[in-house]
Amino acid sequence: EGRRTTIQTTEMRCSQAGDLLRIDANLNNDSRSVKRIAYKFRWIDREGMRAWEEEPWKPLMMYDNSDLVINTIATTNKAVDYRLILRSEE
Repeated sequence: EGRRTTIQTTEMRCSQAGDLLRIDANLNNDSRSVKRIAYKFRWIDREGMRAWEEEPWKPLMMYDNSDLVINTIATTNKAVDYRLILRSEE
């Protein structure tokens, strides 16, 4: 068929909320089925190390042919970068 059938990050935006990072991540499911995933953010400090304890996985259901925005704010002002980690729950 040639179409991707996975969840993709289509856009990521980062801004400041006081002295904390604020992240908006757009996700897209262009498949013809509901997808169950989990996500978490990993906060990175100036030295490239983890700035905070590991977050728990957050479950998410994405309906077929849908877009979703995840919003979060860093847990510490030591965070200068981040990673969004996605995994399948199917």
